[in-house]
Amino acid sequence: GTLAVMYMLKNADRMIGLGAPEPLARLVCECSATWILTALDAGFWTALTIRPKFLRDIMSLVFSLYYLIFADQADEKARRVCATITVEQLRVSWEKTQINPYLRAIIGLTLPRLKISKKISIPRPQNNPHGTKPVVGYLYYAGTKESFESCNKLILSFPGGGFVSMPPPCHVECLTRWAEITQLPILSVDYGKAPEYPYPYAMEECFDVYQSLVESNGEVIGMRGWKDEDGNKREQIKIALV
Repeated sequence: GTLAVMYMLKNADRMIGLGAPEPLARLVCECSATWILTALDAGFWTALTIRPKFLRDIMSLVFSLYYLIFADQADEKARRVCATITVEQLRVSWEKTQINPYLRAIIGLTLPRLKISKKISIPRPQNNPHGTKPVVGYLYYAGTKESFESCNKLILSFPGGGFVSMPPPCHVECLTRWAEITQLPILSVDYGKAPEYPYPYAMEECFDVYQSLVESNGEVIGMRGWKDEDGNKREQIKIALV
């Protein structure tokens, strides 16, 4: 009885409607997103050292559910990690939807089905000073292989997160939907990330991809190049850089 009276006295203003309005009441969507993302980050960081990987993938989601319930602990975990964050922790946070097979499968159910969605190898230009190792890219296109070969437009995407994380598969939601909406082929470049590939390695890879596309008129990724099916010269393809 005493505790109940103390609680009523402490919250009397709220009980009779005189309490201050909740400052975040109109930001339910934004706050919910922050709450969920913080819980996921905290859960994945907590499970980071667990081996083997299949167990880490499961426990990452288990810990995330725990932090969804105990949001204050999630905030504290995120605060402590962010104070001394490492590249590995950064990648786990930003790439969680791809490194975890269960999240990846859930997201995959919502993606549009493209006829061309594949990982490819893009050769470097001849006689370039940056080496001969091919550059990895991901190609997305809603049309058929035949229409892709005849395309005269291309969207060249350079996604990422500070040149240290987030390869194209982490952006698959926007890339596939963009390919469906524009009906244009999208080539997303998976350039080398630091610290494994220090600056300016990534910039050199991106430039070499663009140079190879221009010099071959798209032939390096499967387009017809400078000759059409009748042997006539094709116009230069238009490339939009993003």
